[in-house]
Amino acid sequence: MKKLLFVVMFCASVSAAGMDGDGASSVQGVTGCEKYAEEIKTKGGSYITTMGWVAGFLTAYNRQTPGTYDILGNADLASAMLWLENYCKAHPLSDLAGGMNVLTDEFYPRRHKTKEEAGR
Repeated sequence: MKKLLFVVMFCASVSAAGMDGDGASSVQGVTGCEKYAEEIKTKGGSYITTMGWVAGFLTAYNRQTPGTYDILGNADLASAMLWLENYCKAHPLSDLAGGMNVLTDEFYPRRHKTKEEAGR
């Protein structure tokens, strides 16, 4: 089961993005907050796919942001999913990409900057 979950999460986290001169980017595979609210109720395959997308987003953020080992700091993926759920409740017309941008801005001051700081 763990192996299957890993494969699903890995495949779901693969996305294509581009950034223009104004810093705008296209995000692939993103879900709207209204749809995410439905996924939360069932915690089924769509929710697992979204969790994989979030994990991929966070991993890419960690790899591409200087001075960032782990944007979540002392939090974990489950905490990020709960944060995103609350964001979507407050912003039902938004999408998860917008929520993730707000999440990373909010978590940035508490991030782990190095592997040692994270205790790993």
